[in-house]
Amino acid sequence: MDLVSEKVVRQFIEDGFAVIPGFLSPSEVADLKAATNEVVSDYCKDSQISIFRNQSRDTYFAESGDKIRGFYEEGAIDKAGCLRVEKAEDGLNKVGHALHTFHPTFRRITFSSKVKEVLKRLTSIKEATINQSMVIFKHPKVGGVGTLVGFWIALDEATKLNGCLHFFAGSHKAKKVYQRFIRNQDKSSETLFVHTGEPVPKLPSGTLVPATCKPGDLVVIDGLVIHQSEPNTSDQPRMAYTFHVIDGSVSYSSENWLQPTSANTFEKLNDVDVQA
Repeated sequence: MDLVSEKVVRQFIEDGFAVIPGFLSPSEVADLKAATNEVVSDYCKDSQISIFRNQSRDTYFAESGDKIRGFYEEGAIDKAGCLRVEKAEDGLNKVGHALHTFHPTFRRITFSSKVKEVLKRLTSIKEATINQSMVIFKHPKVGGVGTLVGFWIALDEATKLNGCLHFFAGSHKAKKVYQRFIRNQDKSSETLFVHTGEPVPKLPSGTLVPATCKPGDLVVIDGLVIHQSEPNTSDQPRMAYTFHVIDGSVSYSSENWLQPTSANTFEKLNDVDVQA
């Protein structure tokens, strides 16, 4: 069976995203969930409490690009900086940003021939380079809104109730970059990162298209398409593995928050050969 159908190609071109059902097999999904449990267990032993949306002065976040670190949901931490949830792992927003380099299971999936096929069929990227990877959590009753191509792989069923992705279909055609999260150029400031540009405009009700998924489904995302996910109002978790692909042949801005380091976590897809 053709992994990338003509329907998928048309949807990606027209809408700026496309869903590829059954991208991962049930056993591959199970492997990623087991790997996530390993990472979370290791992380939660003696973890620093870092809130995902408070990164502007957070060196723990700033130095996470070439490591595996976890970040909590704002709603999981009280005013005293203590966890509101019984288990630390139940309050995590995400774990990343170099899973693709340092954990063998994530590495095997990220650099698989299936990923290479999708990029070849859907993009014109010359030097596909993985620059970050993470597992994103949408715990029940916790969680908020949230040249590049994103791979978003559902590890749980993603529904409208538990925070599936929503897209402003076709918005990528404007070729417009709204807010960017960059390194503060004012070296005298304690603020490490700042947002630049204009915010995404408020969209009329009913504008966004939901991308519901079964475990193992892949959502391929154009880096310019407007998208978000709503809070998880259900009793079911919504976990996903996601990674970003940039074109290594294009100049990479020194302003970007995430920068290459001596750990070499910006890896060219075709330089890594894995069995998957």
